[in-house]
Amino acid sequence: MYSLSQSILPIDPRDRLYYRPRRHLLQCYVDRKKWTKSKVLRSILPGKHGLLSFHLEHTNDFVISATQHLFSGKRVVADDTDGIAGQTYEVKQSPGNVLFSINAQDAGDMHSFVGKLSRRGGGTEMVMYSEGSVATRKEIAAVRMEASADGQRRFKVILPAIDAETGFLRPVEGGEVRFLRDGRGTSIVGGSRAGLDAALRCSSDDEADATATVTQSRAPTFQPALGAGADVAPANEKRMKWQTHCCLVKEYLRLGAQSPHIIVLQNKEPKWDSTLRGYQLDFHGRAAKASEKNFQLVAASDPEKVVMLFGKQRDDRYSVDFRFPLCGLQAAAIATTLIQL
Repeated sequence: MYSLSQSILPIDPRDRLYYRPRRHLLQCYVDRKKWTKSKVLRSILPGKHGLLSFHLEHTNDFVISATQHLFSGKRVVADDTDGIAGQTYEVKQSPGNVLFSINAQDAGDMHSFVGKLSRRGGGTEMVMYSEGSVATRKEIAAVRMEASADGQRRFKVILPAIDAETGFLRPVEGGEVRFLRDGRGTSIVGGSRAGLDAALRCSSDDEADATATVTQSRAPTFQPALGAGADVAPANEKRMKWQTHCCLVKEYLRLGAQSPHIIVLQNKEPKWDSTLRGYQLDFHGRAAKASEKNFQLVAASDPEKVVMLFGKQRDDRYSVDFRFPLCGLQAAAIATTLIQL
């Protein structure tokens, strides 16, 4: 169920974020760090933790950080996709947003921005956007909380489908996906194959992609699933945008888990233990403390195969283990959402 080897991971930090382990759960963890008293800015979200830092379990290597913001504003970030220096775009930050960075020392580094998590659906949804301007970014994950009559925490995770030929996510908005990466470990810029051959050797025959040996020289372009472009509200309706559904949730509400354009995950139902008089799930030693935040994700089409495990290890540390169809950036977005909500 688990892979202890780290040798299959791509070297490039952005490639690593989109890599999807095919055969085993990859063990990671997240630390919550509170702002010190000397910090003026502090998160207003539940928990009041200013920074989430994700690491590989067995090497403690830094992977990505997530930072919340108290005040609204704009941040200028660099567009390094084509290796051309000097091109920038603006990213809006507000109390309901979380920005992700691959710089361990400086989360505000303009060259380290890799995505943004935003509230939608009247506060019941969180949508993860890739890097890119409003016109070019893509929705790569959405978490939708659901009402529960028995007090159990229930939610759905909606992901864009994965293109079998290229290994890229197929965003429901369509368009070019130059800010994304080949999830098999192949970069669209520079074309590094680091970790790809090892990953294929570790995969079973039915899991290996026949086309994974092809290095992409340019980003593919996909047709929109909804027959429309990106979900961008008119200027006079921007203040109401947080109340509307994101494109991924719209597609889920339209066709459900049967839609060919999305992948739907759900939290695994715990079983009632009459001896302990409580709901129980086997976390295989990855959850040392009981918590309502502990969960396991399974595909709606295969409720027995765990594709993500999230368990409390101590007060400010959680295990974050994941595998296909999730990539690291999607897993980080899901973990960040469930920590905060």
